[in-house]
Order: sequence, then C-alpha cells, then structure tokens
Amino acid sequence: MIFNAYLDVVAPLQDVWDAFGTQLPKDIIVHVWLNLSTVANATSHGYRVVASNNEATYLDDFERPWTAFYDNTFLEDVTNTNLVLGTEACMWLGHGE
Repeated sequence: MIFNAYLDVVAPLQDVWDAFGTQLPKDIIVHVWLNLSTVANATSHGYRVVASNNEATYLDDFERPWTAFYDNTFLEDVTNTNLVLGTEACMWLGHGE
C-alpha cells in the first residue's frame, strides 16, 4: 500500500480497513461507509473514523424521509466516541437530479 508522503492524514475507505485492519498506520482516518460496526471496531483499536451511514445519510435516497438523517444513531456500540470525527452526507451525482 502506498501512502502519499505529502499528506498528513490518509483517509482510506472502509474497504482498505477490511483488507488491512490494524496493519494500517495509527494516524490515518478510516472512512466507514459499508458496515457501521466498523466504527466500533476501528475506534476500539485507536483509529479515528468518519462515518457515512448509507442507511441514513445518503442524500440521493429519495425514498427515505428527512427524519432518517436526524434519527441516525450509529454510535450506540461505540465506546471511544471521541475518535469519531463526524459523519459525511453523500450524494452520487448519477442518482440525484
């Protein structure tokens, strides 16, 4: 795996965490988007996390009511909440019109 020497922090997608886990450098931020249990897993090993809850924060899901964004409770099983930097709302351009 190649990390850019010019970046202070590399934020790989969850796929990279799934492949390498705790072999990754501790100073990266893991971008969780597939399985929210990864938030608890990564933070329990001391990694910082940004979560994109595809069940609640994808803006191109027009079937979901807006209240789902505010009812998003992915931190229930996370003990190191200080390592969760926040969440990201995504919208895939091919879906949003």
